[in-house]
Amino acid sequence: MKVYHYARVSMDKVGEEGRKDEREQDPETQLAALRKDDAECGDVCVGTFVDRESGGSKLRPECRQMLMQIGRDKPDAIKVWALDRFSRFEPMEAVVVLYKLRGLGVHIRSHTEPYVDTTDRNPIPPEWRLIITTIIMSSAYAERIKIGKRTKSGIENKRRCPGSPTGKHELEGEACRHCGLGKDYIWKGGRPKGSRDKSERVKRWAKKPEVHVEDMFTS
Repeated sequence: MKVYHYARVSMDKVGEEGRKDEREQDPETQLAALRKDDAECGDVCVGTFVDRESGGSKLRPECRQMLMQIGRDKPDAIKVWALDRFSRFEPMEAVVVLYKLRGLGVHIRSHTEPYVDTTDRNPIPPEWRLIITTIIMSSAYAERIKIGKRTKSGIENKRRCPGSPTGKHELEGEACRHCGLGKDYIWKGGRPKGSRDKSERVKRWAKKPEVHVEDMFTS
């Protein structure tokens, strides 16, 4: 069986002085497991694609490239470490992606989730394979929402002043009169000055164009 390998890790983190954070995820962990699975199943990889983006983004360059190359390479399946590496789309968008892939004759296989397998290797009846995969993709979307809420809550807590009865910082000169934190630290939401360079911040918060999930299959 001809397969694509797709891996996704979180966006590159930039530490102090613009250095890449050494703790960021390594996609090789995912790809090594997929290559091992190929050897055990007798599959042949005809393309490897790696993104460093959010799973909910429809602008992932490598994912779009992979979907656009399907007509040329004609793979039988897309292999992923886990389904949330491929998609954290909204439920209806997940359905669109799965049915488009099925129309192209392409299946989905998850290395860590054996029940997420739309190929005939899965003993589950064909009509249930898509249903199970859709449910897992919807769960990945729900987890994405939870992560966003936890992140927002953490940022808000860091911005609170522990010494103020209102929780708000009150600047006197260059620091807060209640807790003594500098205004640069407060302004950056609890990150030391210089923890992310300006170009990275602008790039991250820039408004991105609206893209529909169907557009991922076209140039």
